[in-house]
Amino acid sequence: MVDADLEDFIRCFNPENRHQRLETWSEDNPDGRWRKFAVQEILDRDKASLDIIENLQSALDSFQELMQQLNTTPE
Repeated sequence: MVDADLEDFIRCFNPENRHQRLETWSEDNPDGRWRKFAVQEILDRDKASLDIIENLQSALDSFQELMQQLNTTPE
């Protein structure tokens, strides 16, 4: 993989201004690779889960606890 492989994605993703992103998918262009979805459309899918937020918070808590232990452990 080279940078050129990601050019289309980066252009569509528009990291400089996400509010100016434009869809490339439509019923007329089903091969378009960039499509927005309403939150409800995502939540209505069987595999949609927001549990990852809880998992990330748990991992962050564990990391912070480890950092505290490392900072208080005598050398």
